[in-house]
This record gives sequence, structure tokens and C-alpha cells, in this order.
Amino acid sequence: MKKILIATLGCFLFFTSFASDGYVSKNAKNNFAHLFENATNVKWEGTADFYRASFYTDDDFRQAYFNLNGDYIGLSKTVKLKDLSSKISKKLLSDYEGYMVRELASFETAEGDFNYFAVAENEKEKVTVKITIDGGFSVVKRTKK
Repeated sequence: MKKILIATLGCFLFFTSFASDGYVSKNAKNNFAHLFENATNVKWEGTADFYRASFYTDDDFRQAYFNLNGDYIGLSKTVKLKDLSSKISKKLLSDYEGYMVRELASFETAEGDFNYFAVAENEKEKVTVKITIDGGFSVVKRTKK
């Protein structure tokens, strides 16, 4: 259950804007520095519940998430449709025909669980979909326009 919660949380973390009061725990910064030694252009943001470090490694944009104790939660990375397996990309385009895929990201938890999250929208709604590596799809959030 905890893994499902964290993976679902990853989706909301990745696709959510953060407002920051400027404070980031020393533990989060230390853990980040240890995990991502080659990170460049690091920018920290936070909410009342989480910290997010946005950064680059090898020209790839990534976002690492930490809880308020500074413990590592997971890592997201923007991906392209071509990065998905053909089975998953075909299913996404078929299930959401008439939708535009606006955002697509991978999210790997600290425990090693891996999922993709897609935001697709049409003129009526915006849908956030969790996609497992074996091709399972589930709607995480649906918003009417």
C-alpha cells in the first residue's frame, strides 16, 4: 500500500507547481548531494509536505523529491512517447484517441518501483494516467474543463 501511495504521490508531485518559502532542510540537501553528485543548475522548491530539487544531469532534466525529514522519496524525468515500449505507446494513443498528450514522465521511487505518468487532454477534460512498466493503465486524476 505504501508503494502505491508513493507512486501515485509521484504523479501529483511531478505535475504540481510548488510554492516555496525558501527553506529546505539540511538533511534533504545533504541527501541530494550524496545521491546526485553530478547535478547542475539545482533549484529547490517546497510545500508544507515535500521538497523538490529540479536539476540537470548529462543534459537531462530531472526532479528529486524528499519528505520533510529530508528522506529521498523518488526521482522523475520527462520522457518522450518514443521512450515508451511500442506496446505502451500504442495503448496510450489508442485509449486516448482524440486527446493530446501534454506531459509524460517516468517516476522511480526510492524503493525502486517504476511507473510512467501521462497527462492527456481534449476539449472536455484533462486526464492524468499512471502507466506501469507491464502496460497497466489507471486514471489517477480527471478534471473537467
